[in-house]
Amino acid sequence: MNKFQSRLKEALSESGLSQSELGRRAGIDRTVISGYVRGKYIAKQRNLGAMARALNVDEGWLMGVTDKKERFDARQSASNTAKPEEAKSVDDLVDEMHSYRGIKISDAQRASMKAILKAYLDTQIKNDENDDQ
Repeated sequence: MNKFQSRLKEALSESGLSQSELGRRAGIDRTVISGYVRGKYIAKQRNLGAMARALNVDEGWLMGVTDKKERFDARQSASNTAKPEEAKSVDDLVDEMHSYRGIKISDAQRASMKAILKAYLDTQIKNDENDDQ
C-alpha cells in the first residue's frame, strides 16, 4: 500500500465521509476516488487539492511528503495571530525584501512581485469562497 493510499483511507475514516460523499464534495467521480482508495491511481495535483480541502487535511500530508496533517488556512491563521494594526500588507512585506540569494532586488522586480503575489492571493481567496458555497 502506498503512502497516498493509506493516508486517503485514514482521512476518509476519520472524517466519516463515504467515497461517494468525498467525490461529491471534491467534484471527483466516485469511481476515481475508488481507484485512489484501492491504490490503482495516485491523484494529480488538482484532485489532490480538492480532496484535501474536502477532508480538511494538508495536501502534503495526503501525498505523504509531510507529517503535518492539519490543513493550513492562511485567512484563519492571519485572523488568529495578527491584530489588524499588526498585519502587514503585501506591499509592506515585499518592500522589506532587498535581496534574494545574495542578489539585489530592483524596484521594478519588487513591483512585479507585488502584482504577481496579489493576483495569486486574490485567486486563492476566490477559489476558497467558491469551495465554501
